[in-house]
Formats: sequence, structure tokens, C-alpha cells
Amino acid sequence: MPVYFIQRGDDGPIKIGHAKDIGSRLSTLQTGQPDRLHLRHIFVGGAQEEAALHARFAAHRLAGEWFSPVPEIVSGDAGLEVFVRPKKKRSAGPTSWSEATYRAFMEKTEARMNDPAFIARRAESIAVRSAVTALRSGSDNLLCHLRRISSPNPVVRLRARNHAKAELARLEKAQRAMPGIIEALRRRADEGNDPVAITALKSWHALASVVQAWPHAPSAPAA
Repeated sequence: MPVYFIQRGDDGPIKIGHAKDIGSRLSTLQTGQPDRLHLRHIFVGGAQEEAALHARFAAHRLAGEWFSPVPEIVSGDAGLEVFVRPKKKRSAGPTSWSEATYRAFMEKTEARMNDPAFIARRAESIAVRSAVTALRSGSDNLLCHLRRISSPNPVVRLRARNHAKAELARLEKAQRAMPGIIEALRRRADEGNDPVAITALKSWHALASVVQAWPHAPSAPAA
């Protein structure tokens, strides 16, 4: 945990402290400071070395860990080993691939994108995700409107009934526009134990049961 010397401005007071992440500490200290903070020195050490430096420069202390910028402090004459921050390793990108590896990768990708089975699975996945979004938003909106039907205010009841009917009609239209979605959800839930498909089916069943209990609503799609 290195010891740091941070100065406020070009000739302002200097803070002597220690931190594991000096960059983060500098950013935290900069918050609320009108003057730019500068990292002047970093030394190997910790709390013990910091306390020793505070004691050595006690005559120049302004407040807390802040000291006057006297030449001895500005020069960093601490008698400690200079801390060298390790360089971050960069992950190897695609440019590090050999030509043969890159060519094999591109050939495999092209073959997959031209595979009819992969194209069909991808189209089904997109349709299923769209169905999940529609079911979640539709069930939330519908249940909200149905709860308002029991309001003592007749105007609120009438508006809630009309909104619920419109929401049901929208969901029925969405199902007709995406044939086979419910069957695809069932297959995904049974074969792969897909949590997204299971959630969507639960939403659809909840809609069906609520609609069946409400005699004045349009019929719900069979689930």
C-alpha cells in the first residue's frame, strides 16, 4: 500500500497519505476541490511509513494530512524507495491471430450463417424474445387495469374495462402475427429448461386464467 504526496495546484499544500489504489484516491480527493490535484511522489510503504513522515514534518502541518509546500516536502526527500506502478497487461486481440487461425474462424462463421438450421433457430429465438417482451408488458398492463375495475368510481371502472379490452385485443393480435410462438415456448421449456420460456408461459397462463374469470372480456388465446 504505497505512500503518496498529492499537491493542490502548482504551489498549494501537500497531502501525505497512503492508499491501495492511488488513482481512485486521487479522483475521490479531486471531488469538491476547485484546484487541480497533482500526484507528486509515490513511495513504497504503508501506515507506519506515513505516520513517520507525519512526525518528521509535524512543524509544517497545516491540518490533518496536509502540509506546507516547503522544499523538503516538495522535493520528496522521504528516504523511502520510489514506488513503481505496474503496467496493466493488455489482452491479445484478433490481430494476434495467425493467418491460418483467422481464416478457419471466418470459414466456420460463414458456414454457420449459411446453415438453414442455424438460421431457423436464430429466427425462432428472435420471435420468442419478442413474445416474452409482449407477454410481460401485456400481463402487467392487463392486471393493472383489472385491479382498477373494482374501483368505487364508475368513471375509473369504465376506463379500466375499456383499457383491459384493448390490451387483450392487442395480445390476441400479437399471437396471430407470430404463429407457433406458444408451441416454441413449450418446446424450449420442456427440452432445454429455458427459464425465459418458462416465465413467458407462466405469464400467458396467468392471462388466460384472469380473462376466463372475467365474463365481460374477450376470449383469451388458448395456452
